[in-house]
Amino acid sequence: MVIARIAVLAVVGLATAAVALPHLVAAQPAAPAPQPVGMPVGLDDVPTRQVRPPRTLVRPPVKPVLALEADHLPKLAPYSLPPRLVLRARAQPDAPKRALERRVLRSSHLALSPAARRAVRQHKVAPGALTLLLRTPRLGSPLLVFSARGRSLEVQATRMWMTRKTLIALDALPTRGRPASLRLRPVSNGSTDVRARHGGMLGPQAVAIAKRYLGIPYVWGGATPTGGFDCSGLTMYVYRQLGISLDHYAAWQFLEGERIAPEQLQPGDLVFFHPQADGPGHVGIYVGDGKMLHAPHTGDVVRISSIQGRSGYLGAVRPY
Repeated sequence: MVIARIAVLAVVGLATAAVALPHLVAAQPAAPAPQPVGMPVGLDDVPTRQVRPPRTLVRPPVKPVLALEADHLPKLAPYSLPPRLVLRARAQPDAPKRALERRVLRSSHLALSPAARRAVRQHKVAPGALTLLLRTPRLGSPLLVFSARGRSLEVQATRMWMTRKTLIALDALPTRGRPASLRLRPVSNGSTDVRARHGGMLGPQAVAIAKRYLGIPYVWGGATPTGGFDCSGLTMYVYRQLGISLDHYAAWQFLEGERIAPEQLQPGDLVFFHPQADGPGHVGIYVGDGKMLHAPHTGDVVRISSIQGRSGYLGAVRPY
């Protein structure tokens, strides 16, 4: 009887377990789905970041560079075209002539005329002249070589500012490398050569040009040979012919160049006198030996005067 009762209880227990098991399994919370490695569990767990579209760079329009035109050249100067430079080189007997000839003929910054090219090929140009051609600066366009024979050259730049750069470059050469002589030959009808002693460059050329106007009457506000000159009109007119722009006012010209000490004065430097509230009231061109060329005052003419002992000296400027 006892064994039969135990057997009945066991059967009842198994039946109860079979009925309750599905309900217990359904009551358990579902296991979370596996997440990929490195991914966040939820969007709330990571900070949000707005994705901005890439910026479009807006570049300012490029302004076209204005080329130098003929009307940029001085209008009042007698040189309507850049002047030709008539050079005479120094002797260089030991220079390698054949190598210099090849370099000149192949140079991209020299444009030789047929006559000049023929003279170089026939070995008729001195080494000093060949060296001088190669030492001219490389500018926007080739330097025109009209003639070359022996130690003599005749060249021309195609713009006034190129002429100025060429003169400055030649002036910067060592003394033995500079031209033995130099003069400007204006390309205009009825004009005469401008000569400077001792092969001077910009400064002496300015003095040589200014001497052409000795005796022109002083006229306040004047800035031409036909209309007369005042002091700053004379200096402005002279340097304009060399491609250097100055304002028509002595006090402003005092600020348009490099200040020069009295012991460093050279021909062509501008010397200033007569202090006023806004600066110097008078300007002249230093010609050397303690003298200047200037337009003094009403009733006088362009003349050369001594600056020794002259009162009111304020200083000097080299405008190139």
